[in-house]
Amino acid sequence: MRTIKVCLSLIPAVASIAIASNRELTPPIRAEVRDLHTKVIVPASGALFEAEREIPGTDHHWQDLQGIAKELAKASGQLLAINDGKSEPNWLKHATSLRDESESIAKAAGAKNHEAIVAGNGRLLSACNACHAEYRGGK
Repeated sequence: MRTIKVCLSLIPAVASIAIASNRELTPPIRAEVRDLHTKVIVPASGALFEAEREIPGTDHHWQDLQGIAKELAKASGQLLAINDGKSEPNWLKHATSLRDESESIAKAAGAKNHEAIVAGNGRLLSACNACHAEYRGGK
């Protein structure tokens, strides 16, 4: 019975967090971000995550991974340009985190360091999830 009372008392707090964390961007920004996300961020991050399953076998594969990570870092720069952070201060934090993790993965690929790519991917996923939690309701 006590567990139920505690859970019920948390409902207003959880509901307010859910409402606050699902903020909407203005329509022009939302469309621009969606386009960048669909065309660059999802395919690039997917390729980096896929690289965890198998160590690249050739110099060409390592260079491809490095190039993909650099493209993701470039896309994060575009995210930074889309919103100056005045209306959405956390936007800068999330886009900067995406850029920093992408750059670390690019360095790891340049050094042919698979373990560092895997570690960087974990941080990259955390950066993605933090932004999605705030701007996409966790999706």
